[in-house]
Amino acid sequence: MEVHHHTHHPKKWKEYFWEFLMLFLAVFCGFLAEYQLEHKIESERNKKYMRDLVENLKYDTIRFNKNLLRNELRDLQLDSLRTQISLAAKGTADIPKLYDYWFKSQGFNSVVLNKTTITQLKNSGAFRLIADNKVSLAVGDYYERIAYAIDSKLDEVDNAEKGVKTFGKEIFQLEPFATIIKSGNISFVVDRQTGTLSQNESFFHIYNKVIDSLRASNSLDLIRKERRDFQILYNYVSDKQVLLRDYNEFCRWGKLVASNLINQIKKEYKID
Repeated sequence: MEVHHHTHHPKKWKEYFWEFLMLFLAVFCGFLAEYQLEHKIESERNKKYMRDLVENLKYDTIRFNKNLLRNELRDLQLDSLRTQISLAAKGTADIPKLYDYWFKSQGFNSVVLNKTTITQLKNSGAFRLIADNKVSLAVGDYYERIAYAIDSKLDEVDNAEKGVKTFGKEIFQLEPFATIIKSGNISFVVDRQTGTLSQNESFFHIYNKVIDSLRASNSLDLIRKERRDFQILYNYVSDKQVLLRDYNEFCRWGKLVASNLINQIKKEYKID
């Protein structure tokens, strides 16, 4: 039997070089393709976050507008209440009017900012995706500085409101309004379709009937009616009104910044 031996020629350095080069190019191109894909995915994620952020800011501007309108009405009612308290301190109180403005001027509207997207960005570590430094700084400024300032002012008004209500309970009687309490009516209701909170017109219709009836029967009275009591109440109401006006100014500031930020994001990320 004849055996054939195959001879192996050693590769030249050029062959090794070209094999290495082809392998390197294959790995490098794969890396570039993966990097490009990852960059595209991050870019799309970033744009989606920016779209969501714009929608959150649009919600904020709507809430600013609605609450400012209601708080401006409340400010006028507080003016009328202070006038009635001043008359009461002078001994010329129109008690039904005093009660009426007391009830109508209670409370105020607060803006709850929509922080859904900014919370997602922070919790997921995706805030770094905001490539544009100016947009990143503007977003951080809105949520960290402006929102904080608005919430701080809100706390001040809320504390003043508590003071007004607490002292008011020592002056005004709720017993004449027992029919409203027993009826189970509430002054605010939630719209099930939109999820918004609005005034219950049926409640105020019943309330107006009760106050008119009490006025006609001349049966309304006050628990305390010393001049000093009215002066203290006047101070509480004035404090609330001043702080509410400050809060409204901060809300106008927030509304302006939110509107500018919407335009800035739309321009930078080409969002319609």
